[in-house]
Amino acid sequence: MAYSKLYSSIVHSSLWTAQDNVRLLFVTLLALADPQGYVYGSRSGLARAANISRKRGQRDPWEHLMAPDPDSSDLMRNPENEGRRIEEVPGGFRILNFLFYRSLRNEDDRREQNREAQARHREKVKQEHEKESSLNQPESAEVSQSKPISEAEAEAEANKKDGQIDSAPAVVNVFSDFIERLRQVPAYATLDIEDELSKMEVWCELNHKKPTRRRFVNWLNRCDKPIAGAEKKERAMSAFEITTRIKAIDDELSSRKFSTYYGEQMKPEVKERQKALIARRKELKNKLTE
Repeated sequence: MAYSKLYSSIVHSSLWTAQDNVRLLFVTLLALADPQGYVYGSRSGLARAANISRKRGQRDPWEHLMAPDPDSSDLMRNPENEGRRIEEVPGGFRILNFLFYRSLRNEDDRREQNREAQARHREKVKQEHEKESSLNQPESAEVSQSKPISEAEAEAEANKKDGQIDSAPAVVNVFSDFIERLRQVPAYATLDIEDELSKMEVWCELNHKKPTRRRFVNWLNRCDKPIAGAEKKERAMSAFEITTRIKAIDDELSSRKFSTYYGEQMKPEVKERQKALIARRKELKNKLTE
């Protein structure tokens, strides 16, 4: 079933000052029009549908609607119609300005459509974010969520008062058990697991990524491994590997977490990490000169 919008501007048009049977006939034609503005039927049949009759001395409503109207606002848009509302066509009538008003979209309709589109977009982004978070969430995070927030906060506050501060970075705490398992994997026997973790942590920090176990395993799988039986190539690869590790340590030492330019004292665990990196860098330098 088709329907036509009846805009409130009709009450301010010259049509609204016409006699009652003219207004009733035009509104009835709007209700019966197809999507192109055509109304099929005879004059008498459509007049019965509009429930109108012509009284003596009144102007024929059909002639009124098909006559030029110098006061019609449609003269500005379609001057060729001369203000006429309808025209007679084979088998019925056509509302001349029907397509213009059908193409108009109410501002409220546009706002509602925009709100629905934005809501669908936000829901889609939210679902994708939740899916990605569930894939990248460490196992330890699932365990920690089981503890009530109030209990965790109280425990953290008590440890802070007692001076109990973890000396290792947060990422190492998350991976500590996992690293022990990786050391038992023969495929990673030639790799320095702690150094690779340090490099991955720096890379994640610079690229705004979350360090996860899956990412670390992929990182290890991409590492170059020494080729057995090729001493010259092994020495060359070892030198390259040492240089790469030194570069990673230099990048981490120059990162913002070791900076004191912001008026904040360096945290004890960060200071310990800095000392360990400096010692490791010195050790790698000595290997490079051997």
